[in-house]
Amino acid sequence: MTLDKETWIDRCAQRYIDRANIPKKEALEWAEAAWENHVDDDESPEDAADVDMSYWEE
Repeated sequence: MTLDKETWIDRCAQRYIDRANIPKKEALEWAEAAWENHVDDDESPEDAADVDMSYWEE
């Protein structure tokens, strides 16, 4: 199932909020960047956020 951009970004941002405990505005910025950089339409927004956060340092 292909998600529309707004839904994809909202779900991705929520994952950043839930897992990294960052403010919504910042989460939306990260999610927008993840949307622009994702290449596989089968990749869920949650998976995209998880992969991105795996590169963050503690």
